[in-house]
Amino acid sequence: MLVRQLVSCCVPGFLFISGYFTNVQEVKEHTKRYYLKRLKRLFCPYICYTLLYSMYNCFQMYRNNMEINLYDMIINNFLLGAAASHLYYILVLLQLCLLSPIIIRILLSNRQWIKNVLFLISPIYIAMLYVFIAYYGTYPRYYNLPFFAWFFFYYLGLYYKTNEQKMEKVVSVFGKKEMIILSLFLCCIEAILMTCFRWGGNIVANQLKCSSIVYSFTCCMYMINRKKVNNEGINKFIMKIGDLSYGIYFIHILVKQIIEAIINRLEISTWIVRFLLCGVLTMLISVVIVYVARKVLNKGKVRNLRFIFGV
Repeated sequence: MLVRQLVSCCVPGFLFISGYFTNVQEVKEHTKRYYLKRLKRLFCPYICYTLLYSMYNCFQMYRNNMEINLYDMIINNFLLGAAASHLYYILVLLQLCLLSPIIIRILLSNRQWIKNVLFLISPIYIAMLYVFIAYYGTYPRYYNLPFFAWFFFYYLGLYYKTNEQKMEKVVSVFGKKEMIILSLFLCCIEAILMTCFRWGGNIVANQLKCSSIVYSFTCCMYMINRKKVNNEGINKFIMKIGDLSYGIYFIHILVKQIIEAIINRLEISTWIVRFLLCGVLTMLISVVIVYVARKVLNKGKVRNLRFIFGV
């Protein structure tokens, strides 16, 4: 349970970084160009990897003598991001990118009360999810697809980008290791309470929880705080990994599934060894694949294929 809480900041962190690195000036002055660039950057690799994961899933279903419903697969995989567990994030990001010109217009205005109210969108949605779970014992279908489920973190990135001075005090208070540890403790407390109320494991381990928002928020503030530390080596390393992160995000689930299949054959009984081995190998192999693909596809006529493969 603790391990799952530790990694619950992954998608929020990606969204925060996406908001933070948005070119505000381009969105404001060249909205059409911004839309075309984001569509090329997000939608092309989304289609490519949806096809890749769909073929892998079909292969696995064929091996296990399972019935393949191509119509349902096409609808679910392409429209709902169901080809792999992480592809829904791209659909969420596409929604947020479409809203970016409106968000930036609000952030550059003098209406502070509207800016503050927008932070409540995701918490209110999560509160509504809790009510639904209390009645039905599970999440509604496709609960993580609407943009307002993750809006807080993308908006936080944009807010910090456009209001850096106002956020200085917030970063100095919440961007500490102690705050991360405290918020992680809150995650564990909430998870225990959910277990006491007999809420399912998928709910307890989910990223869309009140405590997970607090934990992810402190992680984002800590990232900003560390960014200010004048360590050129660390900053260059972070920037390099960040530069490769988009391709890593797309490919890592497929790499993870293959590695898990290999580890299962080795019959390693200790779960922590399995977990660490799978995690480390997945990261290393994914980084190598993306790095090599970028080098290979960075020459001549094949350069445009980088956008298709998200590298």
